[in-house]
Amino acid sequence: MSGKTDGLGDVEGTPSPFFQLVEAAEELAAGGKIGRPKGARNRKSVDFEKWFHAAGFKDPAVLLAEIISADTIALAAAASIKRIEALELQRKCATDLMPYLHGKKPIEIALVDERLPSLFIIAGDNQLAQAQQLLEEQRRLLSIGTPLVEGEPNEIKGLEGDQ
Repeated sequence: MSGKTDGLGDVEGTPSPFFQLVEAAEELAAGGKIGRPKGARNRKSVDFEKWFHAAGFKDPAVLLAEIISADTIALAAAASIKRIEALELQRKCATDLMPYLHGKKPIEIALVDERLPSLFIIAGDNQLAQAQQLLEEQRRLLSIGTPLVEGEPNEIKGLEGDQ
């Protein structure tokens, strides 16, 4: 930017906030997305990081690493704490620093049983003949016109067309 300002205090060549909103609305209407792109850092975080380093503060990750790598007995003496407390402090620092050095492993999905279901076919019986036999028994038992005793029907004399 050239640094020249107009009479209203705005820098020349940059759109006013009103026109920025108009451009954003046009982009949204055209199917574009408003906001920070995926994976981009927040501007406030970037600004804070720049200020933090410019002010001369020690990086928290460096401090955690120094506590982790310090001798436990010397750390306990320097901090006026018990040795077990110094060891617990080192463990906590290591836990806090761990995600920045070793990413979280992806979640594994364990399938309990990958076998296919079993299908048993018993081919030793003649199922068609058994079905036909059952049908014949049902016809014999349920049919009204079928005699219960097999054999020759008795002839009644005088009813056979002799008249």
